[in-house]
Amino acid sequence: GINVVSRSLRGEVWRDASISAAIGMLLVLGLLAADFRRLSDALLALVPLGLGLVWMVGAMVTLGFSLNLMNVFVVTMIIGVGVDYGIHVVHRYREDVEAGHDSGAGLEETARAVLLAALTTVVGFGSIATSHYPGLVSMGVVATLGTLATALASIGVLPAYLQLRAERQKRRGAGD
Repeated sequence: GINVVSRSLRGEVWRDASISAAIGMLLVLGLLAADFRRLSDALLALVPLGLGLVWMVGAMVTLGFSLNLMNVFVVTMIIGVGVDYGIHVVHRYREDVEAGHDSGAGLEETARAVLLAALTTVVGFGSIATSHYPGLVSMGVVATLGTLATALASIGVLPAYLQLRAERQKRRGAGD
């Protein structure tokens, strides 16, 4: 009957979504490792994505949204969109360090650019949330939450960590 088919379909969708997310993360990590030529920097660029996904799920629970058949694939979209913000921040930080500049000014400029990029993405995804169809509403809300969360982690958490790490390295260098 229809219930058996529906249950089977839901199971397949969840399995496919999990596989898609895992493949997406592995491919993104591979591309980042090739780009940065250091696994540590690749993982550093993924920190805002990981935090953002956790924050997104927390916000969903707080707002009464759950992952469903419509919005489960939004997670893979957020992997593609949200990782960009961390990449930009790490690249800018590396450019500033390699040039011998204070990384604070460069990170501030990059944070503004990341925020603007995220807000334009939120406007696009947010427009989906104005639909009358509940499945599209949940997709728009989840995409908006994921975009905002990954952007905030990229411009708040990642630069703070990079600054703390740089100060720690300076202290170690001064102690030699």
